[in-house]
Amino acid sequence: MKSLRYIITPIALPGIAVVATFAFTMSWNEYLYAMIMTTSPAQQTAVVAISSFKYADSAIWGRIMAASVLTSLPVTIIYIVAQAQLISGKSDGSVK
Repeated sequence: MKSLRYIITPIALPGIAVVATFAFTMSWNEYLYAMIMTTSPAQQTAVVAISSFKYADSAIWGRIMAASVLTSLPVTIIYIVAQAQLISGKSDGSVK
């Protein structure tokens, strides 16, 4: 257990951070599944709700752009937080 805690986990941590970050990003951008599986406007995800701002022949571009910025903030924050792990994984892999 000591070797798992002090050797294996620190080496695997950057890889775990990368996989967690990409998995979150991919699940955040699942438009098709969210559009098919939600039945009411109260259940819609943010991406599906943004697509409802488009109408047959026009779009409310101000609302679309503002909502896009707001929905991209959580992903950006997660990348900023995980950045230290991602960069340390690159440098640790070249040194060890």
